[in-house]
Amino acid sequence: MKIRQLLLLLFSALVLFPALTIGAWTYNQSNSAKFNEVREHHLLLAKNLRGTLEKYYLDTKLIFENISQNLVYDTVNDSSKNILETHNFIDIAIVDASTGNIINHISVNESRPTQITASDILKITEKWTKKEGTSFSPVITTTNGPNLILLTKKYGNKIAVGKLKTDYFISLGKSISFGQKGHAAIVDNQGNILAHPIESWVRTAKNIAKIAPVSKILNNETGIESFHYPEMRNEMIAGFAHVSGPGWGVMIPQPTSELSNKTINSWKPYLVIIVASFAFAMLLAIWISMRSTRPLLKLIAVNRNTGNPANHKILTPPDNWAVPSEIKQLYFTHNEMISRLHAKNADTMRMAYSDGITGLPTREAFNKIVENEFDNIQAKNGSYLLIFLDLDEFKLINDTMGHEAGDTALSIVSRKIGGAITRHTGLDIITSPLDKNGNPILKLNGSAVISRIGGDEFVALIPWSKNEKEVDDFLKSLSISISSPYLIGDKELATSVSIGASLYGRDGDSIRELTKKADIAMYWAKKSGKSRFCLFDKSVGEQSPAEIQHDVDAAIRNNEMILYYQPKINNSTGKANSVEAVVRWIHPEKGIIPPQKFIPVINNTKVGDLLGEWVIRSACIQIKRW
Repeated sequence: MKIRQLLLLLFSALVLFPALTIGAWTYNQSNSAKFNEVREHHLLLAKNLRGTLEKYYLDTKLIFENISQNLVYDTVNDSSKNILETHNFIDIAIVDASTGNIINHISVNESRPTQITASDILKITEKWTKKEGTSFSPVITTTNGPNLILLTKKYGNKIAVGKLKTDYFISLGKSISFGQKGHAAIVDNQGNILAHPIESWVRTAKNIAKIAPVSKILNNETGIESFHYPEMRNEMIAGFAHVSGPGWGVMIPQPTSELSNKTINSWKPYLVIIVASFAFAMLLAIWISMRSTRPLLKLIAVNRNTGNPANHKILTPPDNWAVPSEIKQLYFTHNEMISRLHAKNADTMRMAYSDGITGLPTREAFNKIVENEFDNIQAKNGSYLLIFLDLDEFKLINDTMGHEAGDTALSIVSRKIGGAITRHTGLDIITSPLDKNGNPILKLNGSAVISRIGGDEFVALIPWSKNEKEVDDFLKSLSISISSPYLIGDKELATSVSIGASLYGRDGDSIRELTKKADIAMYWAKKSGKSRFCLFDKSVGEQSPAEIQHDVDAAIRNNEMILYYQPKINNSTGKANSVEAVVRWIHPEKGIIPPQKFIPVINNTKVGDLLGEWVIRSACIQIKRW
C-alpha cells in the first residue's frame, strides 16, 4: 500500500466511523418519525376527501331524483336548467324501458339527448341500474365530449337517465397536491380513474384496480398502504378511503423517496458537520502526503507513458523543501533521458518516412498521404493524376561514375521533377513527409506530392481536372523538362525518363490500382524507346510487369511452359541439320501465350534467368531422349 493511501485510510477511519455510526441511528429515528407523521396526514386527507365526495354524491342524487320525478309527471320548470348546469349535469331524459324512446327530457343547452335504444336500456339495467333508488354508472369515455357518469332510476316501465360530467372530480383532484409528486386520485366503483394528475389517464379512464390501495377501496376498505406503482415507476405510500353509496374511492399517494429526501434535508446540519470534518481530515492527509510524494508520483506517471513519443516531456524539478534530494536527482536524470529520446525519435521519424537520398516521402509515407486524400475525396470532389517515372539507363551512371554520383543524380532529378510540376501546374509540392513539428503530413491541401519508391523510380500525385489531351501535353512538357542537362562535378549529364500516368476515377480509385495502371503505362513507354510517356489505356493490358514476372515464375513451377522444336533444313541436302527450341506458355485459362507477350518483360530479371535455365534443362533432357 502506498503512503498516501495509508494516510487517507487512517484519517478516514478516525473521522467517519464514529460520525457514521451516530448519523445512521439519527437518520433511522428521523425517518421512522417522518413516515408515521405522513401516514396520519395522508389518511386524514383521504377521509376528508371522502366526506366531500359523499356530500357531492348526496347532492347530485337528490337533484337527479327531484328533476327526474318532475319530468315523469311533466312538472319541470326553467330553474331546473340552472340547477343542472351548476351541478355539472348535461341533461336528464325519461325513456321507455321497452322501446328506448325518449318520453321527456331537460337539457342545459336545449339540444335533444341522443336516442337510447331498447337494447341500450336493457344493458344499462343489467349492469348497474338498481331495482330501487338511484344508480351511478362507472365512468364512460366519449369520442369528442367529456367523460360522463350516468345516473339511472326506474319509474315503473320508465327509466330516468342523467348525464353527469366528471369536471367536479377533476377540479377536486387538482386542488390537492403536495411535495413533488404527491397528489389525489379518485376512482369509480370499478377502479377507473375519475381524477388524476396525468390527463391522458383521466381522458381514457385508465383502470388501476390492480394497485393495492385501489383493490382495497373496491373491497370497501379505508386505511394506509405502501405499494409499488409500476406506471409511475415509484415506491409509494398512500392513504385511501371508500365512498359508500356510489362505490367511489379516493387515494392520496406520495413517493417514499420524497419522504426520505425530507429526512435527509432535516439531517443536513449533522451531514454538514460530518462532511466538514471529513473534508478537513482529508485535506490534512492529502497535504501531508502530497508534500512528500506528489513529485515522485508525477515522475512515475510520466515514465509510464514514455512509449508514446507525444508523452516525452521535460519536467521542471520540484523546488520544495519537503521533497528529498534523491527525488530531485531523479528529475534531472529523467530530463536527460527524454532529451536523448527526442533526438532518437526525430531520427527514427526521418528514417521511417523520408528517403535517405532525396529527402522525399518513402513509398509508405506517400501511400498514407494519398489514401487519406482519397478517403476524403467526396468532400473535396476533385480529380487526380498519378505519374510513374523511371530513369532511362540510370545503371550506367552508377557503373561509370560510382554510386555516390548516382545518388547525387537522383537528388538532382527529384528536384527537377518537383520544379517541372510546379512550373506546368502552378501547384506547391510536398517534398518532405514531415511538417515543421516533425509530425507526418497526412493532407495534400491542394498540393502535389512526390515520392521515390525505390531505385530510380518515382511517383507523384497531382490534383488534376484537365482532359486527356491536356494530360498528354503536360506529360510531354514534364519529360522535356526533366531531360534537360545538369552537372555533377565537371561532367554534364542528361537523364531521360520514361513516364506512365493514370487518372483517378477513370483508371481506379485506390493508390494500388492507380500505381499499377501507371506502372503498366510506364513499361510500354519504356518499351517504345527512351524519353517517352504514356497515359494508361486498356489496350496496353491490365497486368503490370511485376505481375507478369510473378505469373511467369508460377508458370515455371507449375509446368505450364513447353518447348516447341523447329527443324532447320539444309536447302542443298533437304535434311534437318539442327532444331531451334522456342518456348510457349500454355496458360490454364488464357490458352497459348506467345513469347512476345512476356519475354520482353522478364529480360534481365531473376525470372528471366529462371526461364533460361528451364529452357536449357528441358532441351538437354529432350536431346538425351533423342
